[in-house]
Amino acid sequence: MTDSVLILPFVGAILFLLPIMWPRASEGVAAEGTATSTALIYLFVVWAGLICCALGLALALKRFGVGRS
Repeated sequence: MTDSVLILPFVGAILFLLPIMWPRASEGVAAEGTATSTALIYLFVVWAGLICCALGLALALKRFGVGRS
């Protein structure tokens, strides 16, 4: 379980960098690529999801007492 906590920032970094690889919408035709608003919504959803995952992992670690001497 502690490995999940340690790998969460790397998973978050990869998820935050995914919109860079998406095709961009040209100025005249929005159907060819991804709009900036869609990418921003994606980033906020990922951000909220990472917060929820971190909270859940923190509560699980506290409940099970993992990492205590």
